[in-house]
Amino acid sequence: MPAGNRDPKRLGLAWERVKPMLLKLACGYLIWLGIALGLQRKVVFPRGAAQALQHAGSDIANLEKSWLATDDGRVGVWFAPVPDAEGPRPAVVFAHGNAELIDDQAASIALYHELGLHILLVEYRGYGRSDGSPTQTNITADHVVAYYALAKDPRVDKTKIFFHGHSVGTGIVCSLAATRPPAGLILRAPFRSIASMLLSYGIPWFLVLDPLDNEAVIRKLDVPVLVLHGDQDTVIPVGHGEAVARAAKRGTFKVYPGAGHNDFPEDGAVYRADITALLRDAGWTPPIPQRF
Repeated sequence: MPAGNRDPKRLGLAWERVKPMLLKLACGYLIWLGIALGLQRKVVFPRGAAQALQHAGSDIANLEKSWLATDDGRVGVWFAPVPDAEGPRPAVVFAHGNAELIDDQAASIALYHELGLHILLVEYRGYGRSDGSPTQTNITADHVVAYYALAKDPRVDKTKIFFHGHSVGTGIVCSLAATRPPAGLILRAPFRSIASMLLSYGIPWFLVLDPLDNEAVIRKLDVPVLVLHGDQDTVIPVGHGEAVARAAKRGTFKVYPGAGHNDFPEDGAVYRADITALLRDAGWTPPIPQRF
């Protein structure tokens, strides 16, 4: 119908028929946004998903447990120095996934000890024995304080402090790296940003409470970055890891065939070799494993 022949009355009637449906859709979306806003931190930081172990860390040699005072209580800190280390050694700050605790990281502690690194773990607020409620801001602030204490420790080579994060922990170490660049960065199953993850659920970027923008941080870093991702990851698709690695100036991307979000690597030797290569690139040569 030519524009000049449109019947205003018909258009008005059509609008009246469509308007209730549009209003319902708009109201439904606003309700969804309200629910999503309220549940957002429970999705990003599901702190009740893991329970603190009664004798956590009892089998870890030389483990030093301490508390870090915060504005809403205290958080647990573990420092596991390399047994019988001579002189200052490199160290790694390790941040776990959102359904884990520092209690669950014995295997990672053992791996880094084999590679000759001390390891520091800071529990997230509201997780395990730690007080408070988790947010990007306060978890990062706790890690900054712990980082400074680590760098002052005479057992630590402050020029070689690495960061390693898994899942949501990649966001924490990247947030830390934004102001405290590490010697190198290991990201296991990273996301581009929380905003990019939530967008698939219809949540716009301006309603994201904890942006955790890994991609933006990585673009600005000039350190070796190792990104590890399983090609069967259904929690954070492998495309996120690829994008993060592509954003790095000195990035390496390793895909683990058949691996999901939490079940890799099946071959621990490959995992160790990938991390060893990153450490060498940053100037640290791990000791040769002793065979008995």
